[in-house]
Amino acid sequence: MRTITKKLIALNGGKLRLLQEKEGYINLTSYTPTPEEDEILKMGLNSHYITRPRSLDKCLEIEYLMDNIRRQENLSNLRTTDALQPLLLAEALTDRGNYKSNIIDRRLREAAKQLREREDITVRRADKTAAFVLINTEDYHRKSDWIF
Repeated sequence: MRTITKKLIALNGGKLRLLQEKEGYINLTSYTPTPEEDEILKMGLNSHYITRPRSLDKCLEIEYLMDNIRRQENLSNLRTTDALQPLLLAEALTDRGNYKSNIIDRRLREAAKQLREREDITVRRADKTAAFVLINTEDYHRKSDWIF
């Protein structure tokens, strides 16, 4: 490793800044996360956990789709069967796909749940990075009241 670093320094013609591993979160509290909480927080927003879509949202999307189809039927020679609407509404009520993460296992989900249930800590997204910020809930409310 040292020879590679020396070669890079020679090629660069001077000092070489090596990237350090970034934390996936910023802790502005006195709370020390458990190892599991630390692990899930370090993943940041790159954890790829997809929540299951709500059936109401899916029904609204299907209704919007049906309105667009009716509009196209009125404007052109588009024809559909009468069974299309019940079939699409039935599709809105079915679950498709696997919404369990391959990255987040049960212990990490439990750690995230425990962290979320803490009333003295608020977890929010950082502004310009894929990281989380842990802040005291009182401070968070005070700063948000000051902004608004």
